[in-house]
Amino acid sequence: MGAGRFQELLRVETEEAIRTLVYTRKILTIRDTTTEDQHTKSIQQALNRSVNAYGVKITQIRIVRVGLPDKLQSELTEQTDLRARMVTMEKEHQRDLEVKLNQNLRENREKERTFERQCEEQRVEVIKEGEIRETRLQMLNATLERSVIEAQTNADARITASQSKLRDAKTRADQHAIEIMNTARIGSEESINKCERQVQKG
Repeated sequence: MGAGRFQELLRVETEEAIRTLVYTRKILTIRDTTTEDQHTKSIQQALNRSVNAYGVKITQIRIVRVGLPDKLQSELTEQTDLRARMVTMEKEHQRDLEVKLNQNLRENREKERTFERQCEEQRVEVIKEGEIRETRLQMLNATLERSVIEAQTNADARITASQSKLRDAKTRADQHAIEIMNTARIGSEESINKCERQVQKG
């Protein structure tokens, strides 16, 4: 075969092994190939199956750098930013809800204290004031329940909207990633076919 042709064979087989590795991994785990022994072992095994027949054995492989297309990297960064914004918005919603609940509780306590003072000052009209107290307490409780329900409903609506935006962004990112990977695969296949035709002509 000769060193030159063997070098070409090794290059082609290496590219094919790398493509196979990329197609079988999720995008977010591709960068782990620089430190993951299992990934390099799979490439090593694939290459050995091709070169062992020529008396060559590959004993070690090291992947030192992994690069993603700029557009795909941008999509992944956008997806990460959306997750961070989602977490921040959920914390803000929770904080707003707690503030509203505490504010309502303080207002109700102040109203109750004012009402109790009025009852003490008007002890003569015990029965009448008792009925007024019961009515006002019911109104206060109803107001508190409505405020809590409204605050919870608003918070849930904002969280749901944020989650919907995040899902849409993830869907767009996944679609862009698939398109990029398909384009890269088609380009690689065309390059391989062109290379094979050139080798056959040679």
